[in-house]
Amino acid sequence: MIHRRLELDPHDFAALYQVVRLDPKAVSAEDRARIEAVIADDSLPEERGAAWIAMADIYDAEGDPEKAFLHLKRGNELLHQALV
Repeated sequence: MIHRRLELDPHDFAALYQVVRLDPKAVSAEDRARIEAVIADDSLPEERGAAWIAMADIYDAEGDPEKAFLHLKRGNELLHQALV
């Protein structure tokens, strides 16, 4: 169902985030590129924060705790900035 949402709307970040949360090891190269595109888009502060956290989940699943920590830290910083 989530993949169907992404087929209908490739920019549905909520669906993309759910794909990562369900199985970060199974994220496709295409979905990973979508996450990285959100990270690069300064006009989406809340989505950027969540994208950084999504990449942290992916790096953690890949066994790279240093990258995971850095991405989690940056994601939390962005989400905090979006709230204030």
